[in-house]
Amino acid sequence: MTSSNDTYAQRAVGYVKLVNQIGSYFNYFQPPTGATRSSQPITVANGRIEATQKQYLTYTWTDQQTTIAYQISEEGDKYVWEIFLKQGEGDFQRFIYAEESKVARIGKMDVYNYFAGQGNDLLMKYAWEEKEDESFILTGIVPSGDLTYVITVNPDASGSAKYTFAQDKYEIQWDAAGNGNWAFYSEGSVVTSGDWSV
Repeated sequence: MTSSNDTYAQRAVGYVKLVNQIGSYFNYFQPPTGATRSSQPITVANGRIEATQKQYLTYTWTDQQTTIAYQISEEGDKYVWEIFLKQGEGDFQRFIYAEESKVARIGKMDVYNYFAGQGNDLLMKYAWEEKEDESFILTGIVPSGDLTYVITVNPDASGSAKYTFAQDKYEIQWDAAGNGNWAFYSEGSVVTSGDWSV
């Protein structure tokens, strides 16, 4: 699809790249050499710590004026990861909350609007699942924009993207060779559609 000049083929390529964009947040999940290690959990205003016997592993380090804390714990059949940030001598605020099953590739990640000074507001919500047939489904939600997308990528590189905003929706599908079709819906009805070949 990357070689196609079709606008909707390129839009599909962009949606697939969204799967990889989630990885940009994973840089915070790699504590650098020299990070301070602790078993003391971090408590924040936009998070919660319940009375529990679970154990925490926390790493903290400073990058310029920002202190970053990476925290991992276990809850039943899932792992939980949290990223906290604070500026200077301020208080920690939750930036990322993520969890994934111990037995299957099913998980979610919430990203808070820390950099806009709105730590309690969600910037993005992600959920993912790898099926038994090795197809991978990523759902992304932008709460502030009433936007939702669902991207499915199959082992043979075929897939689909569904992008919903307000009452409108795009649906795009492509095969393993990169040929595809698309449709734009408004209030449940097809407004326009088309296809492309590579």
